[in-house]
Amino acid sequence: MYSDQPEAKSREALWDFELLRALFSERANFIEKARRDITVFFFSRKSDFLAYTRDRDRKRKSLAGFYLDGLDRAVIVLSPSDDRTTARQTVFHEYIHHLFTASEKEPPMWLAEGMAELMAGIRVEDDKLEIGHPVAHRLFKLQASKLLSLETLFGASHGSQMFASEDHTGLFYAQSWALLHYWYFGQSDIAPDAVERFVSTCLSVRGLTPVETYQLFKSCFDMEYAEMKKRLGQYVVKGKYRYIT
Repeated sequence: MYSDQPEAKSREALWDFELLRALFSERANFIEKARRDITVFFFSRKSDFLAYTRDRDRKRKSLAGFYLDGLDRAVIVLSPSDDRTTARQTVFHEYIHHLFTASEKEPPMWLAEGMAELMAGIRVEDDKLEIGHPVAHRLFKLQASKLLSLETLFGASHGSQMFASEDHTGLFYAQSWALLHYWYFGQSDIAPDAVERFVSTCLSVRGLTPVETYQLFKSCFDMEYAEMKKRLGQYVVKGKYRYIT
């Protein structure tokens, strides 16, 4: 790690990286197949952080960090944070992308970002991990916006037009989180094995086409996209999000 933050903040960030790695190893049977060293840059000034970002991302006021995967090493760049919670959320979000890479998984964008947001909401309370809490600013965006169609959500890529607008970018992240939260924590009548089959196939099969994704969805959930979107909308309106320890 290269950091001009106070030593205590830098050590906290390193501890968070190790915490998430241990969690994935224990609960998700994480296996590192493609070892890559990782370099972390942790800035104390926003201007220094922005100097490392891509031109198209500098207008995103909410950008707090990013992950880059290279041939021989990965890089995570972190902006300064006003509080411990925000700093931890950023570390958890960006490190998930590295863990996917290290396990040789290339999930579609909705799954990668949804899982990153799900992990970003982890809280440490009295030496216990609480998994499932929403990230506050994502929740505000979700409740104030009309949901994207699942065709749009599942078909999104970094080059999608929606990412030209920060409003749509925020909604994409929030809805990706909400869908996974509904499936894993929502206590609905959605069969867990259907969720597992859909998610595991999206993780293991690279480059599913929109038609293949739709066919997989239908075979797993036995419903149309519109019905799942309706159920997700009802879940979001209730605004009650369960967490586990």
